[in-house]
Amino acid sequence: MIHWLIYVGLAVVSFMWVDGQVDPARQPKMAWAAAFALCIGLYAIWKGKLKAFPNKYVPILVLYIFVAYYLSPSAKMLYFGINSARFWSWQPMFYAVAFFLFLMTISSIHFSKRKIDRLFTAMVWCGVVMAGLVFFQSLHLMQFFEHRFGTYGNMGGTLGNPTLVAPYLGIIIPIALYKKKYIMAGLMIYSLIATCSNVGLAGLIVSMSFYFATKSKKLFIAISITLAVATTLIITAFATSQRVREFIPDNQRFVMAKYAMQDLTNPVMKDSNGEKSKKIYTITGLGFGSYKYLFHAFHNNTYTHAHNEYVQTIYEIGIIGFLIFLASILNVFSLNFSIHRIFKREETRYKRALMSSFICSCVCAGGIFIWQFGTTIFFTLVIVGLLHNSYNDKYNIGE
Repeated sequence: MIHWLIYVGLAVVSFMWVDGQVDPARQPKMAWAAAFALCIGLYAIWKGKLKAFPNKYVPILVLYIFVAYYLSPSAKMLYFGINSARFWSWQPMFYAVAFFLFLMTISSIHFSKRKIDRLFTAMVWCGVVMAGLVFFQSLHLMQFFEHRFGTYGNMGGTLGNPTLVAPYLGIIIPIALYKKKYIMAGLMIYSLIATCSNVGLAGLIVSMSFYFATKSKKLFIAISITLAVATTLIITAFATSQRVREFIPDNQRFVMAKYAMQDLTNPVMKDSNGEKSKKIYTITGLGFGSYKYLFHAFHNNTYTHAHNEYVQTIYEIGIIGFLIFLASILNVFSLNFSIHRIFKREETRYKRALMSSFICSCVCAGGIFIWQFGTTIFFTLVIVGLLHNSYNDKYNIGE
């Protein structure tokens, strides 16, 4: 039952939308993703399927979110006479619990080789259908979102935006390569490139570099050196050349990150007398979910997300929360990645594909709110859950 819910969930969060809304993709997809995650998690609890999660930093992070809530600044607001202080934290805290239960479920349940094959097949077909939509949109043959919502959604599949659909495809491409579905992978790569999303392209390049570099010692050394040199040259050119900055625009992401850090390291609240408070919240943050309301209103910015998960994390739950968040990501690498195994050619294709997908997600998180969008967070949690599933090592699934 759980496995079938996961398969259906992958399709629903990819292609379901609610027509007639101002935002027909983001809010409905987040609602569907949370609903499936919660149902799957609660069903796993009912059946007694949950086991201890191997990555200890993730449950610590979830618990810390609630601690940071009480340590964050509270606005004195009344809603029908009821104190609604920190109202912005309620929804994201619910999502955190629902998605954590979903993650624990994926890491706990038994996946046979057949079930893994079904799961990966479902993911690949979702990616192929989405890539097909983007392909037709690139030829101006089908512009669903553009016709109904102005220019919103050009080459966005059913996700509504190129910078959202590109990471989605990037996450699935390594799975297609693992399944040896090279034509399908090629279509997804073409569609990703067609979006012209710098975020998606960066994620694709780094994830594909990892996928092929981990195949052998020689490839690992050669690709690592090439990637390091190329990254250094691109960063140098971006910092020194106006022409390069125009060619690779950041769309004010660096400016927003700068303002976010200024808000975090300076007093932003006023006391009861209307004078600026001396309190700063660098250590514990301004509150989970606060970026959407505080930063957006204070700076009169059109973006309700930081377009950088790492910046938004430190803004909302401070240095302590960010360090726990970073430790949880690094722990995924320590549990699933070993240079020693690569040099001895002991790294399985299965782990290489999953880690490549996770790396694509982590890279894209530096340029878009990939873990606050229902579709991509659902797929990412499936990948991370499989990386923490003990049955994978026991049965050497996929080899």
